[in-house]
Formats: sequence, structure tokens, C-alpha cells
Amino acid sequence: MKKVMLLLPLIGGLMVTLVMIFVVIRVIKSMRRSNQITDSMNDLLQQGGKIGNMEGFADLGRRADNLSANVSDLTGIEIPKVGDFAGAMKLQDQIMDKVEEALEKEKEIQRKINESPVEHEHAKVIGKRASYHNNLTSYYTTFEFDDGQRMECRLSGQQYGLLVEGDRGMLEHQYIRFISFEREHS
Repeated sequence: MKKVMLLLPLIGGLMVTLVMIFVVIRVIKSMRRSNQITDSMNDLLQQGGKIGNMEGFADLGRRADNLSANVSDLTGIEIPKVGDFAGAMKLQDQIMDKVEEALEKEKEIQRKINESPVEHEHAKVIGKRASYHNNLTSYYTTFEFDDGQRMECRLSGQQYGLLVEGDRGMLEHQYIRFISFEREHS
């Protein structure tokens, strides 16, 4: 029982580290290997419920350190070791910096969209996809112009549902913002 009581602060620190890693993964979800990291994170969390001895706890600690190194390599964010509370504060600052960077990039994209002229171009629907995240669905359609250039636009569910791959017509857009698509009738 004493061993378990001594381990409680370490387990708590490990869980804090795991939560921080999970937050980092959410921030960098668009990066290539995030699915692999998420799988490792889920595996760690499942293993956490199976710790019954010191060896199992040590293995879980090694796995958490390996996952931390993987996230650090991928993002450039240094993940603190279990129980490193100063490191945890530094991690919080790094995460906030990454969030601010992402918000600035989004503002730049919105500025570019808003400053672009509305264009009308002949195009063909060549692809459709849906992305699911946090119970929200985002819909995307890829258009190909007569010159071979392609553009992917985000659409509402209703707009997405009205388009079929192979449809040809006049696309109205503002940079990557979809406005409308008037299908040609054959």
C-alpha cells in the first residue's frame, strides 16, 4: 500500500503530461504523423488502466517519454518529463505560441480571400470529400479549370449535396471561397 501511495504523485504527473501531449496533438492535428501520435496516445491511455505493478508503471513511463519525444520531433515543442512542473509551464507557453501562429495564418488567409476579386470560371467537379471532427462535418469539393488548374473549396452540406463528380459548369469564387456553381445542362 505504501508503494502505491508513493506512486500517486508520479501517476498524477504522468496524467498531467499525457493531457498536455493530447492538447499538443489537437493543436497540430493537420501535421502528417498526428494520426500515428494519436494512436500512441490512445494506446498509452488504455495501458494506464492496466497498471498493476512497478514494472507496468515503469513501462508506461517509458512509453510516455517516447511519445513526448515523438511529439517534440514533430512540432518543435519540448514536452516536459513527468513531474517537471516548470517544464509544464514552458509547455503551456509553447502551446499558446503555436495557437497564436495558427490564428495569424488564418487571419492572413481570410485577408487574402477578402481582397481577391470575385471570379467566374468554367470548371468541372473532379472530387468531393467530407471531414469529420468533434461531431462537426466539413464538406469540400475539388474543381478543375479548363487550363488544368485545380482548386478545393469548402461548401455547406446543401451545396455539397447538389454537386456530383463530373458536373461541368460556371464556378463563381473569391480566391478559395466558394460562392456558387451553375451546372451546364446537356
